[in-house]
Amino acid sequence: MSNACPAHDPERMPLPLDPTLPRTATYADGAEVLRSRAFSVDVYHENAILLGGTLLGSDGDRHRHLKKIEGALFSAAHLAHYELKVLSAVVEDEMAAIAAQRSEDGFARADLIPLMRRMTLRISAAVVGLDDIDDERLSMLTGLIARLGDGILIQWTTRDHAEVMRDAAACKVEFWTEFVEPALTKRRKLHAAGELPNTDLISVILNDTTLEWSDDEILKETLLHMTAAAFTTATAVTHGIAELTDWLPNHPEAVEKLADPAFLRVVGMETLRLHPGRHVILRAAAESTTMPDGTAVEAGQMVLVDKFHANMDEDAYGGGVDRFDPYRTLAEGTFPYGLSFGAGRHQCLGKPLVLGTPEGRRTEARDGTLALLLGALLRAGVERDPDNPPVRPASVHDRYESFPVRFTSL
Repeated sequence: MSNACPAHDPERMPLPLDPTLPRTATYADGAEVLRSRAFSVDVYHENAILLGGTLLGSDGDRHRHLKKIEGALFSAAHLAHYELKVLSAVVEDEMAAIAAQRSEDGFARADLIPLMRRMTLRISAAVVGLDDIDDERLSMLTGLIARLGDGILIQWTTRDHAEVMRDAAACKVEFWTEFVEPALTKRRKLHAAGELPNTDLISVILNDTTLEWSDDEILKETLLHMTAAAFTTATAVTHGIAELTDWLPNHPEAVEKLADPAFLRVVGMETLRLHPGRHVILRAAAESTTMPDGTAVEAGQMVLVDKFHANMDEDAYGGGVDRFDPYRTLAEGTFPYGLSFGAGRHQCLGKPLVLGTPEGRRTEARDGTLALLLGALLRAGVERDPDNPPVRPASVHDRYESFPVRFTSL
């Protein structure tokens, strides 16, 4: 299991926060807590300057309004635009740049980590509405989002929390000045002229007549969408290539399936099940209640939904749960990607963008960015670089620091 999450080692099981907090142990229990109105998302106190009042950090009427407003970004028409216009152009640009830089042995090479971050950040910037993202601004944006991510994930950092939040606050100001304010000014002029289409998050917000939006609220919402979408998808693509390149030699019959986006969607979902990113979802008891296992919790007490154990639940996913298996048979009603996108009213709104959507009435099926990026890499003949093995950090975080590859078909 060369690609296994480091947390698969029981002695390295990640226990962020207080390990004595009530924690779910199964898929069913985790999904029940996430769907229950007895538990809220009132957990973002330390980093409220980044997440307070956003789609992720709100409940009740505000959350319902935000979900309706921002859901417009993931309509069938918008998903088609992102896939056919934005993503295709990004892939063409980035792969052409790689093909132009060949090693002495004739192979085009890249490190999937920075490559996927570039691609997904460019896509996310288009979804949010950030303009003029050339190479220099993309480099600046990448650094800002990485540093802002530390503040958004403040509960998991081992650094001094006050220092992290001071840096995040400074990054937030820079993100506003360099990216959000110019985009907002441009769109406000179009809005005043009645010429602003709902093509991105900032435009959707400006066209909203339901809520009053301050500049800070707009800034936090753009920040959330950038950090939530970009690096998550980049990490999932890298894990998907890692799993496939190890699995395919023992499954030669699957090679012909690699051209099928439907199969790649399954590959992506199985990858996300095995590699869910952060291993727990935080919730707070909105009232005195009990966990599914009967544990009593008081109002305001924090609880943990354990995505790792949920996604490894044999009752939900059968045997060999710690192995990559796109042929896996699931229990009825089980998400093939586990609880990696959450569940219930706070399930990730961008899931259709990442995983695609089935064909519906008057709409075509969409493949999703994860399957499309995997497909682009596979068509280019991606394979592990035999001279440069992947590097993981010395921690339980389920990611690669470097994943060198070469391309045989560029």
